[in-house]
Amino acid sequence: GLAIYLSGWKPSRPKWSHEFWDVLRFGANSSTYSIAVFLSNNSPVFIIGYLLNASALGQFNRAQTLSKIPIDNLIGPITTATMPLLNKMRPYPEEYRQAYLAMIRRLSVILMPMSAVLYFTAVPLTVVLLGSRWEMAGEILAIIAPTIAVMSLGYAVGDLFVTQNRSHELRNLG
Repeated sequence: GLAIYLSGWKPSRPKWSHEFWDVLRFGANSSTYSIAVFLSNNSPVFIIGYLLNASALGQFNRAQTLSKIPIDNLIGPITTATMPLLNKMRPYPEEYRQAYLAMIRRLSVILMPMSAVLYFTAVPLTVVLLGSRWEMAGEILAIIAPTIAVMSLGYAVGDLFVTQNRSHELRNLG
């Protein structure tokens, strides 16, 4: 209470500035994007669960979980570390472009070969990690392995839209 009194601040009615509406629009577009990504990531679970049986759903779940390991442990940290850097570089287009392209190169150099190798090694890798009962999960993992490379580029494009305040395009991407 004493700090507020000494600061001279007095409560007043909120003022709806132009920046408020920009922030609200950005939040609405980002939320729409997040919901669309959530639905696209989880709709196969509902479809498989409805059309097939629990065993098929379990196999798909293990494959999907294994495919998320590189995404959660490689793509996420790289893009999380790069986002503040890109935000600071917005006023400097050439440096921004170089940093963004460097992020794309790093993601591509790591994940595109990993995706290709995983396509060919998914079944034996899954059997080694989970046991022979999960061989079908390995086959599913081989099918979804190319999505790892695509996801890395999706994250990079998403970061581009966020750091350039292009949330309407981010929403459309979702």
